[in-house]
Amino acid sequence: DTMAVALESGISQLAKQGIDLLELRLASLSCTPKGSAHLCRALSALPFLQKLELSHNNLGRQGGATLAKAMEDHDSLRTLWLQATKLPDRSIAEILKSAMTIGHLTDLDISKNGIGHDVPSAGAKALAHFIENNTPLQRLNAAWNSLRGTAAEIVGKSLQSNSYLVSIELGWNGLADGGAEWLA
Repeated sequence: DTMAVALESGISQLAKQGIDLLELRLASLSCTPKGSAHLCRALSALPFLQKLELSHNNLGRQGGATLAKAMEDHDSLRTLWLQATKLPDRSIAEILKSAMTIGHLTDLDISKNGIGHDVPSAGAKALAHFIENNTPLQRLNAAWNSLRGTAAEIVGKSLQSNSYLVSIELGWNGLADGGAEWLA
């Protein structure tokens, strides 16, 4: 967490010097949810950020909530990679709700998280809504979650109304025949 606090301070200093970061890759920093919250708060100093990677950090519920709040002011964000960030289903839903306000996200990686673990799945419903209403989205990676059964049905139906996606990764979700039916 000490490193996350230092990064938050460093990012703020860069912004004060007028340096506009467009890309921020902070994967595999071994952050706890508290440290991840520091990283997410630093985003407020980066209004022109286009690409954010926080993959392989332990965002958890606390970091997810902080990220969702920070994203509300980032309409320049185009790429968001959150692979293996230990985000529970409801946190994914919060983040996707905030991402809807951006309206320009073209690349989203939320693989290896908790989408579909809750029944009913707030994350699957938010993902479906995001797919249906975020026309610029071109790449989606939601592999290695729990999108099966009803969650797969919800997401599968939403894919039918999006003609902009060019890459969809949904493998290793335990879809089986019932879930795969909705994706066909």
